[in-house]
Amino acid sequence: PPINSSSSSRSPGPPVVPAEVPVAGQEEDQLTEDGSAQYAHVLWQCCVKGKIDFLELFAGSARLSQACALEGMAVGQPIDIRSGFDLNSREGQKRAMQLIIEQIPSVVHMAPLCAPWSPWSNMKDEEKHWQDRVAVMPMLRFCAQVAIHLIKLGRHLIIENPRDSAIWYQHSMQDLLKLAGVSYDDLNFCAFGMVDPLSNDYYKKPTSLMHNFRPGILDPIFKRCPNDVQKRLVHKHEHVEGYAKGYGKRSKFSQVYPYKFCSSLAGLLATELGVINSNKNELLIEDLL
Repeated sequence: PPINSSSSSRSPGPPVVPAEVPVAGQEEDQLTEDGSAQYAHVLWQCCVKGKIDFLELFAGSARLSQACALEGMAVGQPIDIRSGFDLNSREGQKRAMQLIIEQIPSVVHMAPLCAPWSPWSNMKDEEKHWQDRVAVMPMLRFCAQVAIHLIKLGRHLIIENPRDSAIWYQHSMQDLLKLAGVSYDDLNFCAFGMVDPLSNDYYKKPTSLMHNFRPGILDPIFKRCPNDVQKRLVHKHEHVEGYAKGYGKRSKFSQVYPYKFCSSLAGLLATELGVINSNKNELLIEDLL
């Protein structure tokens, strides 16, 4: 891939302040041991024009975009239904692909909707189960199209979904895995501090990342649960099911990446892209004020 210098020489777009829209009682407000505290007073900017290092599709709370910006990368605007991009529609896909073509991201991270592909979805009657998956098939095909586009141009992709998601068994994903340089591995989010806001027990949440980075580049991100690594009880797990009183559905809460995961992945990407971070401290609100 092309080597990119620090993003400080580029002209960034308007600041995104903060990375997440705070809603009282929701998971984004919690400063847990996932590393949230060090990000609580941070501004960051997205680049709306010019070459970028990183673009996040299905961005959700955009924590990963924030972490990449803090590593000095030029980061495109987070692409998500929240920011007006319906990636299950032709119009939304067209707008997103136009940005990819124009801004030439070195890395695109994609986390398509997982609910219709989860083991829990199998509890629905067969017809409803099938309809739910057919309804979101356009976004899955779009992910595959973006991935193929990036591979042809020598750029990088990451596709994230739960390890047990049926997405990995769809033809589009299986065909990607057959391409040279594409592989995957697993991680547990409890290793990055993902905890239940009510019980404070950990969500294990086994997750897979499909990517086309050189062997070994992303190895540090594939951390396993300490219980499995140390062969003893290091921490207890909370099942990702039902509601956490005062916080909402646990399945929704667990969709927000822990900051430790985001900062770890962002650091690996910055190193691989050759980004030199010369302005990280300038993004702290305390310094700006």
